[in-house]
Amino acid sequence: MALPYLEVFDGAASSVLRPDTSVRLVADGFSFTEGPAYDVRTGWWYFSDIPESRMWRWHQDHGLKLFRSPSHKANGNCLSREGCWVTCEHETRRLSMTDVRAFDESPDGEAQTAAYKVGVSHFDGKRLNSPNDVIERSDGTLWFTDPDYGAVAKMGHGDSIEQLHNNVFCFHPATNDMVSVSSNECRPNGLCFDPAEKYLYVADSGAWFERRWHDGKPHHVVRYSVEADGTLNDRHVIIQLEKDGGGIPDGLCCDVQGNIYVATLEGVHIYTPTGGLLAKIRTPETTANMCFGGPDNETLLMTSTSSIWILDMSVQGVPCALGSQRGTAYTGRVCAVLANRRGVLVDINCEIPAFWCPELVSSPSSSSSSSSRSGSSKSERTRSDPEELPRLGSEMEVYCCPRHSGCLRALREPPPRLARRAGVAPLRLEELRPGLGPWRAIVISATDDGTLVDFNCEIPGLLRSDQIHLRGEKLRVYCHRVDVPVRMCIVSTVKETRAETSRRQLEDLISGDTSARIRGTVLRVTGSGVFVDVNCEVQGYLSPMDIDMMASTSLCKGYEVTVYVKSVNLVKRQVALSMFPMRKVRIINGQGLSEAA
Repeated sequence: MALPYLEVFDGAASSVLRPDTSVRLVADGFSFTEGPAYDVRTGWWYFSDIPESRMWRWHQDHGLKLFRSPSHKANGNCLSREGCWVTCEHETRRLSMTDVRAFDESPDGEAQTAAYKVGVSHFDGKRLNSPNDVIERSDGTLWFTDPDYGAVAKMGHGDSIEQLHNNVFCFHPATNDMVSVSSNECRPNGLCFDPAEKYLYVADSGAWFERRWHDGKPHHVVRYSVEADGTLNDRHVIIQLEKDGGGIPDGLCCDVQGNIYVATLEGVHIYTPTGGLLAKIRTPETTANMCFGGPDNETLLMTSTSSIWILDMSVQGVPCALGSQRGTAYTGRVCAVLANRRGVLVDINCEIPAFWCPELVSSPSSSSSSSSRSGSSKSERTRSDPEELPRLGSEMEVYCCPRHSGCLRALREPPPRLARRAGVAPLRLEELRPGLGPWRAIVISATDDGTLVDFNCEIPGLLRSDQIHLRGEKLRVYCHRVDVPVRMCIVSTVKETRAETSRRQLEDLISGDTSARIRGTVLRVTGSGVFVDVNCEVQGYLSPMDIDMMASTSLCKGYEVTVYVKSVNLVKRQVALSMFPMRKVRIINGQGLSEAA
């Protein structure tokens, strides 16, 4: 098999293509692959093998697994906001829906069948031709194309066609209403919306039928303006393919910049929103479709006849209903109130409930009395009172962070996202080691459960600190601890210093401003106190009397604290710390006791 390669036609392609990446083979040995879709909740990619009547799924950690067989010669797929796989079936001439959670958890065929239901199969009392590709609009409606490719027995049902036209349909699952929004295309194939859903793009592959070229038939992509009520107008051809330059448009998708990705006979073509050719991703076989996914929605997966390929991009794809890892709102119900964690669990029709707890905010100290004990330079923690927590059974609209530490964190507002730099690949959890960094980061969420930061890794980093970092605040972080099996990375704003020669001497703690704050990291918590790394030759010790009660319940290994030097024993080489400002520091040496101001 020949190797894929990139062909650039416009310098602006640098905004979407990374210079340090290459097209990688995921799997091969299929007959004709189509319909890729990504499940942001689990990290699985799904795709169809039409002639073999199978649906497969692939995960970068778990490999390739069979999802459904027979699939009724499934073609296009998408994941709806209701948590169902919506599938175009050629053989049955219908749109089907599968509850993914029920399907995965069912060990027997009878239960698997219960997870599957028919969405729509007829229009105006006649059977559909053969639904080809499907997408979901933000209002929950399903838009799909219905050409007659399924009339070929190998790829579909092989029966006669009943519909007068090859339509583009809009189906309302909530009401079961369906309308034809367009019957202008010869053979409508792939379709997608632009990022603002202002335009609908439809590929017309009428020139290709029964595995051969038909002169005089369309081979282009048209653009429609989408009105508020869902009607289409202002149709015009925006991309015209050449017979010897890719020839036939198939699947479509868009990135967040509005660029249009077209699957063709020679691979994937990338066009600007106005139809200018940016680049081609040349694949060894015909590419039928592609979609974005991955931890940052910046990975392009391509279904190319018998093989599956992926390419890391420097731009995000337009998220589908559940494909926006940081920007999609999910409506769910509170299924548990956790008094001990001051939060709630929200059922959003995912394999695990989402965890939500009130955000921490900072406010300046309001009195001098509080500053004398707690430190005027520190911010007070404030949070919602227990009665402000949503009630059991109440409805919540939340946004979700990528899953980490076995937890799906829910937020009230779309989480901030770190601006990606072209050519900088996301960090992989397996590559991280304690002490690596610093990396740019932005605070996603700050709660009593910890501060989550986006630092260009496949999962958020967990920052444990006595300082309140506000949502959207920019930081520099280092890797403190990594646990790959549980998908967790604890980060720190303090670099871990291992070399003893680079650490401060004990005498350095009393040679300068002894009232200065010191940032440290908790090494271990015991019943008699807490040991803290303050980048000194010896560990600092916090007695229970010197621990701020406000921070006492949060102290754990890796937690960042602000401390002050309380006393230094130069004979025993020990340093006592406090979380409260000290007016004087006790110094114990071989000649007796002294104090430093």
